[in-house]
Amino acid sequence: RSVGETFAGMTELRELWMGKNKITSMRLPDLPSITSLDFKCNRLDTWSYEVFRNCPNLQHLYLSKRK
Repeated sequence: RSVGETFAGMTELRELWMGKNKITSMRLPDLPSITSLDFKCNRLDTWSYEVFRNCPNLQHLYLSKRK
């Protein structure tokens, strides 16, 4: 239900697809190589602004809300 330090140390990770997981909060560690994040169809209530600092090469961010 939350994403935190689960991905710590995965410095070569380039894509993370977490759609449809009922995630309610997210705080990502340093992921310097990540270019794509997908959190479509989750229940995000809490979002850390640090994702943009911790993922400096982020190019694609997918967010949506299921109706």
